[in-house]
Amino acid sequence: MNNILALDTATSTLGLCLRTPGSLAVRIADIELKHAQTLLPRILDLLAEASISAAELDLVVCSLGPGSFTGVRIGLATAKGLAMGSGARLIGVSNLDAFGHRLRDFPGQVLPVLSALRGRFYACFYSNGHPLSEYLDSELSELADLAFSASAKQGLLLTGPDCVSLHEELQHRGLKAPALRLQASPASDPRSLLEVGIAVSARPTSEDPEPLPLYLRKSDAELKREKS
Repeated sequence: MNNILALDTATSTLGLCLRTPGSLAVRIADIELKHAQTLLPRILDLLAEASISAAELDLVVCSLGPGSFTGVRIGLATAKGLAMGSGARLIGVSNLDAFGHRLRDFPGQVLPVLSALRGRFYACFYSNGHPLSEYLDSELSELADLAFSASAKQGLLLTGPDCVSLHEELQHRGLKAPALRLQASPASDPRSLLEVGIAVSARPTSEDPEPLPLYLRKSDAELKREKS
């Protein structure tokens, strides 16, 4: 595959990565959830800089979440449109998987942490880039219980944009280096997303599964409808 585009719209931080035979370009910007207005123009600018058109894409990798319901839907709709127009393959990847992949060489467990608002956090445990748990939507105390147990077995590296709160909670419980380490990161890692997408696309399969948003909870609109 020559031309590969990865896009992440799961949070207010937009992440784009374009790999061509002659270049690798990464763009990360906080756009305050204005994905509908800014996503496609930024993609077209990135393609123009590489002197290729959307029709020349071979693979499109899109973040499935967890994160903003609206952001994920916009990103996935845009990715589907690009893939349909170019005939490119379309692969969906969790943004948590991208964070876990980036630190795959860590000898213990890796725990990316994203804010889910209302005092809750999205997370997943990884070892060598492979998930060890389900995707989690947990309160801080619940996540700290799981993290404390994981650190006792192998050592634990916290990452992601919202890992500091968990790090402080674990330190309060008496957990410190070398069992506990911290490597915070931006809210988007489009390069790792692209790398995971390439790995997924290389697996033997007769047909790529349809990418679907990774929702770990009901949306505000759904909760309001249930209460009405």
